[in-house]
Amino acid sequence: MSQFTVRRAQEADLERLIAIHQNAFPDGRSLASRRLNFVQNTRFHPDDLFVIEEGEHLLGHAFYAITDGWFGGKRLRVAMIASLGTAPEARDSGVATALLTHLHARSDQAGASLDLLYPFAQSFYHRFGYESVSPYVRLAAHPLAFPAGQRATLQPITGDDAAQIMALYERFCGERTGMLDRSDERWERIWTDDASTQLCLRTGNQVTAYVSFSLHQGFLHGPTKLLIHDWAWADGKSQRALWNWARSLAGQAIVIEVDVCRNDPLLDAVRDSEHGRFGDPAVEHPIGTLAAGPSIRIVQLTRALAARGYRSKETLTFAVGAERFTIHDGSLRQAASDAAVEATISPQGIVQLAFGGVAAEALLAMGRLEGISAEAVARTERIFSCAPYFSPDVF
Repeated sequence: MSQFTVRRAQEADLERLIAIHQNAFPDGRSLASRRLNFVQNTRFHPDDLFVIEEGEHLLGHAFYAITDGWFGGKRLRVAMIASLGTAPEARDSGVATALLTHLHARSDQAGASLDLLYPFAQSFYHRFGYESVSPYVRLAAHPLAFPAGQRATLQPITGDDAAQIMALYERFCGERTGMLDRSDERWERIWTDDASTQLCLRTGNQVTAYVSFSLHQGFLHGPTKLLIHDWAWADGKSQRALWNWARSLAGQAIVIEVDVCRNDPLLDAVRDSEHGRFGDPAVEHPIGTLAAGPSIRIVQLTRALAARGYRSKETLTFAVGAERFTIHDGSLRQAASDAAVEATISPQGIVQLAFGGVAAEALLAMGRLEGISAEAVARTERIFSCAPYFSPDVF
C-alpha cells in the first residue's frame, strides 16, 4: 500500500511543480506565468504551498491558507484551497484524495468553519462534501448601457486614501455573503499592480467609493475592453456614481466586463447592452454569462452554524442528518435527539442554505429541504437568509 507524505514546498521543488502544474492545468499558460503562480501568487504566500510525495517522488501540489470570510454579517474563519494538481503518472492513485484529506484535517485543527475552493471538476469535490454556491454573473455591456446619473468626479487614489478604502471595503463585506478578508500584503499588491488603475470618489473628506480596473486592446487601434476587477461603495448614491463613471467611458471602450452578484441591481438597470454588437436569433440582448462560483465544505457543522450571523430573531428547530439544532434570537444551540423539528435539511442543502446564498424555496424544489408547513419553510428562509454568495477575490 502506498505511503504518501505531505509537507510544505521548498525552493528546490519549483521546476517539478511547474511540470506537474502544466499537465494538471493544460490551459496554454507559459512556463514563466506558471512560475509566477507559485512564487508571486496574488492570493497565497509561497509558504502556503504544500506538496505530496511518495518516498522522494513529488506527485502533487496545492495552495492552502486560512483567512476570514463574511456570512450573515459575521466573520468566519475559512480555509482557501487552490491549484490542487497531480502528476500525470499518479492520476487515479489516491494522491489528490490524500492531499485533500490532509488539508481538511488542517482546517479542523485550525478551527476553521468552512473550506472554499474553485473546483476544476465539481463532481470530484462533491464526494468530499463540497457544494456549489449561488451562481454569479459576468456582466458584459457597452458603457452606454450603464445608468446615467449625476456626474461625480473620480480621482486617482493617494497614500492617504488607502486606510479609508480598506475600511470601506470591510464595511462593504459585512453586508454581503462570501467576501474575503484582505491582508496588508494583498492590498499592497492591488495598489502596486502596474496593469490596473485605482480610482476613488471623495465626498468631503471621506472616500465613499472605490474601483480597480484595467483596459485591454488586442492589437493597435483595435477594440478596447475594460475589466472592472473590484469596486465598493458606501451607499446607493456612491454606487450610482460608479455606474455613471462607467458610462462616461463610452468614448474609449466598446464593452465593460464586471463580475456581479446575481441580485445586483445593476442587472436590472442596464439597457441595450450591446450598442452596435449583436445578439443572435435566440437571445437578442445578451447581458453576460451566468457562472458557477466556488464550492464550499463545512468543516464541523455545529461550529460553522454557530459562527455565522442570523439577522432574524425568530425560532426554528431543524434537523441535519441525525443532528438537531434550535436557532433562537440569533443564536444556535444543539437540540435533544428526539426534539420535534419543523424543517429537515440535507447535508448538501445546509451548505447551500447557510453559506451559499441559495434560497430555501430552491432547496425545497431540489428535494434538499422539507418543512412541516409552508410557514416553516418561509421561516427557515427568513432565519438563514443572506445575499447570494459573491466575492471578487477568486483563487
